[in-house]
Amino acid sequence: MMPCFATRYVLCSVCLFLIALVPSDVDAREGDPIAVRNWGDGVVAIETQWNLLVVFGPTAESVAKQRFARSPDQTIVMSASQAIDHWLFRKPNDSLVSWVPVADRFPPSPDAVRVKSIQRAGKTLAWIVMVDGVQIMISTAGVDTPLRDDEMLASQLDLLWVRSVGVPTKDSSAILGQIKHAQPRVVCLDAGDPILNQERVGEVIHIQHNTFAISATELDPTPPTSWVVMPSKPWAMPEGLEALFITMEASCEQSQEVFGKLSIEQLNFKPSNGTHTPRWNAEHMMGRQLLFFSQIYHAQQPAIAVMDFNPKQMPSDYLAAHPTWNGAEEARQMQRVSAFTRRFAYLLEGLDLDAKPPGSRWVLRALLKQMDRHYAEHTANTLKKFDLPDWPQ
Repeated sequence: MMPCFATRYVLCSVCLFLIALVPSDVDAREGDPIAVRNWGDGVVAIETQWNLLVVFGPTAESVAKQRFARSPDQTIVMSASQAIDHWLFRKPNDSLVSWVPVADRFPPSPDAVRVKSIQRAGKTLAWIVMVDGVQIMISTAGVDTPLRDDEMLASQLDLLWVRSVGVPTKDSSAILGQIKHAQPRVVCLDAGDPILNQERVGEVIHIQHNTFAISATELDPTPPTSWVVMPSKPWAMPEGLEALFITMEASCEQSQEVFGKLSIEQLNFKPSNGTHTPRWNAEHMMGRQLLFFSQIYHAQQPAIAVMDFNPKQMPSDYLAAHPTWNGAEEARQMQRVSAFTRRFAYLLEGLDLDAKPPGSRWVLRALLKQMDRHYAEHTANTLKKFDLPDWPQ
């Protein structure tokens, strides 16, 4: 169960607001929402809008195998002492994710996640993650001195994940000193972390699931630090809502099957009968779901922006957002939106399925059913184009 409305309101008031530029597509860029998730046993995962997943923790690999719905793109074992400064990325039209040293190349793409270890005397003190304009630090047990400013990737630390240190010791005091020095916007802790027993922590906000949303901000560079405590248990979607989600996701997957096989030429095909290109249909389906759900999520959590990437309605006005993407990438684009919708679905907690949620003109149940029909309708329209005499082979 999520907190009551009053608690949720408090959470919204301390979240990181999006004021950065809104991207023109679903490419991960500065301002996109990032999910930081607690999986217990010292394991924390970071999920991006580009649907990249990187997991940190002493048991990251085993926890991922047991509890994750998909394999991580990269796992970082916290006990490793080897220095790392790498990009994690996947370029459009590439099926595989790349993990390369930063020294080997410039930022490879807007979706890239940079992961850097902070080393002292051959020991890893922390990991710095930079993605979409957000800087996250994941601490390790045994930090005994504050990190230097030149060890960070940006001047502002947006979120500090405190790995449980077992019992309040000098490690706890050192972490509190690190927080005072770095002044992060948010400190995230496991619900069982004994550091919470120390009076110096101050006000703590408890959430009842394992996910926290964060995005880039241009607010006061030195706001009071917010303390967010979360358990390792993910939010459980109510049965009725889960059934509607499964149906919508299945329809989206069927569309991905069709569009994923198309070539660039076929996606850009302009039918002689004046109807839309297949690419327009792909962008339109994805864009509607993203807009409608980001409106609802934004009303509950302002760190998630309203994202309207819908193409122009009339064929004569339409310009492709990504004219060089192949079918597999357009299919991944749909999957990214589907993943976004489920990733932050905990924000639907307590909302009536048969009422219009804040931020939306749709009744929630009707919206979910409409998205199911919408994918089927536009995919069927695209399949008809395959029989046209000028369809490219």
